[in-house]
Parts: sequence; structure tokens; C-alpha cells
Amino acid sequence: MRVKFCLVLATVFLVTVGFLPAKKQKNTNVQFVYGDEFFKSGQFNTARKIFKSVLKDDKDNVLARVRLGYIDLLFNRLQEAEKYLSEALKLKPGESFPSMLLAEVLYRQDKMVESGAVYESLMRPDIAQKLKSFGGMAPYFFSSGPSETVVPFQATDPLPLVKVRLNDGEDVYFIIDTGSSELIVNRSLAESTGMMMFESIREDKEEEESLPYGHGRLDRLIIGDWEIKNLPVHTMDMGPYSSLGGGRRVDGILGTVFFYHFLTTLDYPGNRLVLRRKTAENLQKMEKETARSGRVIAPFLLAGDHFILAWGSVNKSEPIMFFVDTGLAGGGFACPPSTVQEAGISLSNPEDVGKARGGKRFIKVRVEKVALGDAVRENVLCLYDIFPRALENMFGFRVGGLVSHDFFRPYSVTFDFDGMRIILVEEKT
Repeated sequence: MRVKFCLVLATVFLVTVGFLPAKKQKNTNVQFVYGDEFFKSGQFNTARKIFKSVLKDDKDNVLARVRLGYIDLLFNRLQEAEKYLSEALKLKPGESFPSMLLAEVLYRQDKMVESGAVYESLMRPDIAQKLKSFGGMAPYFFSSGPSETVVPFQATDPLPLVKVRLNDGEDVYFIIDTGSSELIVNRSLAESTGMMMFESIREDKEEEESLPYGHGRLDRLIIGDWEIKNLPVHTMDMGPYSSLGGGRRVDGILGTVFFYHFLTTLDYPGNRLVLRRKTAENLQKMEKETARSGRVIAPFLLAGDHFILAWGSVNKSEPIMFFVDTGLAGGGFACPPSTVQEAGISLSNPEDVGKARGGKRFIKVRVEKVALGDAVRENVLCLYDIFPRALENMFGFRVGGLVSHDFFRPYSVTFDFDGMRIILVEEKT
């Protein structure tokens, strides 16, 4: 899992009281705080109604617009989000948090140059240079080829591994990880294939661990029967991921940003990745293929550039928001101490002790039951003390854990980013 540059929403309220006109400040503050409590608890639809009510009483309220823009971003309602955030910045130019959200809204719409200009104003020249280099280019472009492509897994465990080619290079191996963002490419491979590269920086990863990474733009990606052009990428040293290749060299990662451009299915029992163009015909075909007994549909949200969020539970807990991060090799679940306490997870008899990248130690324990929507798995292996503590409240609302590879192993998992739903079909053995 990558932790992208992000400002914590919870801090915004402390610095934005001054946005409210004095004569309306009392009433709008009360309404806002009321709505904010619903926001922090993940009751976003209720919070949205309250924030819209704030705007009725105070049409120039910037903070309510920021919250509304953020909620629409979570639900991937990008035109609405862009409207609210642009209005907020017109009323209060230069504010960093709504600017960051707007940059993300534009990025998700593949408005690369516009997004790059906002990142430039946020003093992020590394991202800005990459995105502004797309001037005159259509990101993720392909003009021919079949409406879908099936890519066999070269290995399914510890993580799915597929073959791809970059530019005019040879076949290389990439892992699949929805806990990652863009296409991630091994730095040495990026250099050898002539990829356009930009300023390198360092970013926190798994709290204490820090790996150098940079930005680039890939001309061509060949995956299955498709040739896709003009892709934004991250570059970094993939050495720490070498153990995930089963003896093969791992040269990159396919992440959520790549997948949300398609109707994407990770078919674990079938050992294959299915990518479909976003068309009504393909959606209908997928619906027909998955319309069987035991199908589970779990709504999800999308935070930041790639954090998939869905409601679930652990043991007999109340509903908890989870990250859907398929890239936790060797485990099906991870969580912070608060969820251990809430769900009554016993840590007293660990199965094993391991080390994550960077040397961080964790223990392996069994969890009686983990659910994602109505999809329920029992006796799930939990890697405890590997969940990044900063992620629990980073987005301004609590996220109490993540579900990952071993949880999804019996399922064919389809991500419909237009319908904002995960479709899980268990293949009975």
C-alpha cells in the first residue's frame, strides 16, 4: 500500500471558522458541526444534506462547499465535486485543501494539464511536470483491439503476477495491487525503455519505511491483446518486492488508477485478469456472467487517488470502513489496535512472527470472521501491526482495517468504477 501526499481533512475545521460571515457564523457553525459529526462517522449522505442546508442559510460558505466537494469526490461524482470546489476557491483563492481536492477531481477525469497546474500551485513540481507533459495527448488511449482482453496470471500467490511489455521492450512481470495507485515501474526498466522521467522525490511508505520514487510518462503498454498509449507512471526501485515473483523478477505494479479506466475483474479461481472497455454492452455481459446464486454486491467509495473503501465488519463488531487493498501478500486482513479491541481479536497465541519491508515486525493471528458487505470469510489470517497507523483517520473519518488477498482468494472480483460497486462471485469447489 502506498500513502500518497494528503492533507488531513480533520484539521480543516480548525482553520476555517474565519470563512463564515460574522452575522451568520453562530447558526452555520452549529449546522456545520452537526453535519461534520455525521461525516466523521461515515454517514456521508446525511452529512451532505446538512452541508447543503448550510449553503441555503449562507450562500457564501466556503467550508460547506469544500465538504460537499469532498463527499462527491468520494462517491466519484466528479462534475459535482468540481463545481463545489471551484466555487470554494473562487470565494477563497489559494486555499491548499480544496486545491488539493480539485487537483484530484481533475486527475480522475484525465484532465492532466489542468490538474498539473493545480499541483504546481501546491508546490508539487514533480507531479505537475508529469501531468503537464500530457498536453495534446489522450491518456490511456487505444483506438483498436477487442472490447475485452484476458490476461492469464503467471502466478496467483502470494499475489497475482501478469506479463506486460513497455514500449518496445521484452516481456516483464507486474504484480496486481489495488493498494497502489498508478502504474508503478522499476526505475532501471523505465530508464532502459526510454521512458520520459521527471524529478525524483522521497515519500513516506508504511510509516517509517521510505523508498525513493519519481514520476514518468509511458508511451505504450502492451497487456494481453491491448496496446494502451500515454500512461502516467510512478518509478521506483522494485527490489523490495522481489520475493513476490516466485523466482521471477518483479518489474512493476498495476494499481487502482490503471484499473479504474476499465471494467476490471480479478478472477482468482480462474487465475486471470479480465479488462473490459467501459461500454453498455460489456456491462450487460458482465452482469449476465455474474448473475448467479451467491453473488455479493458491495458499494464502495474512492478516496485520494486510489484508496478503495467499503463497509465491513470483524467478528461481531458494528460496521467498520475498510480499505480494499489486494496487495497484502500472505494475509487477508490487517487493522489498527482500535479494531483489535472493538472486535475482541485475541493476540495472545500468534501463529507466526514476520517482517514487513523495512524490517517492521508483525504477528500473524486468526480472526474468527471478516465480512465485506455480505461476503463473509471465516478463520481469516490477520497480519497485526502492519496497518499504517496514520491511515486510520487520515481522510477525516475512521478506517478500521483492510481486506486483502487471502480474503478475496475464493472469489472472482469485479470493480465497477462507474457504478461504484464491487461484485464478488464465489467459485465453489
